[in-house]
Amino acid sequence: MVYINVDDEGQVHPDIRQTAGMDDETYNFYLKLMDQPGLAGKTVGIVYDYVGMRIVDGPVEKDGITWWKLEGHGKSGWADERCLTEIEGEWDSKVESAIAWAIENIGRTDYSYKCLSFVQDAYRKGGINLTGLPWGTAKNAATIFKAEANKDKVVPRGAAVFYNWEGTVGGTTQNWGHVGIALQTGEYDEIDVINALEYVSIEPGGYLAHYTDMDYIGWAWVFKKN
Repeated sequence: MVYINVDDEGQVHPDIRQTAGMDDETYNFYLKLMDQPGLAGKTVGIVYDYVGMRIVDGPVEKDGITWWKLEGHGKSGWADERCLTEIEGEWDSKVESAIAWAIENIGRTDYSYKCLSFVQDAYRKGGINLTGLPWGTAKNAATIFKAEANKDKVVPRGAAVFYNWEGTVGGTTQNWGHVGIALQTGEYDEIDVINALEYVSIEPGGYLAHYTDMDYIGWAWVFKKN
């Protein structure tokens, strides 16, 4: 079980430009899936950064590259090992589908400052049944699911990550909170989070927690986790 990891400090490293690329509209990185191991293979699909896939075959050495066959989200093909990072823990198909949907919607502006709606839609698209509804606001959701109790614990991939955010929405000023989905397992300020601010984007957790008008609350599973 792996997730795609192409981004090299905002660019595709020259060594992997034959097997990876970047979307010119969303600036999202992707890994090519080939019909066979090797650079002579035909591209049969792409998988965006952070999307999880299962390994079903390999390894195969070809053209100085180690290739693994990946499968997931209706896609299948051989991929460059250099762009793969092992996923910690067990594969959860619904969580991975939610993350894949979220990643594929990077750049959308109709979720501008609708972070809670974006997170809810991502989980639902993954086939997840949410609990405790209606949540009202991200701040309320953090309270409902006791996110603060997990503040000092390692954040698991796919969990909802909560922050305090006070602002004016619809003429009302209050602590609305903010929420995104963790794309990695790790400390809250070392992982990346997909969320909706002005538009859907990926932000470092450390940036959200320390360099914005937000304070980290904690994380939670907002559904019954198997």
